[in-house]
Amino acid sequence: DLKEKGKRIDEDSDGFFRAGMPFIFTYGLLYNIRTNGTRSLCVPHNMIGRILEALHDEKQYFADERMLYDLRRLSIHNKTYHVKEYV
Repeated sequence: DLKEKGKRIDEDSDGFFRAGMPFIFTYGLLYNIRTNGTRSLCVPHNMIGRILEALHDEKQYFADERMLYDLRRLSIHNKTYHVKEYV
């Protein structure tokens, strides 16, 4: 159980961090903890299309570089591939 093996890292969250696993589960959301200590929200595979569609339609992007820049704070497996396929 992660709660038993992990340690509390934030007084304002119910999240726990386990050594060797750069992730934290906080208030029902999974975050990746980057090497600089910042957190990025992990996007489930089944939500990637919706995220890309919403971002593309809202800002009407035509270049993948700009979409990747705006998605920089999200953890998406194979992010560059998904963006290039969408655009």
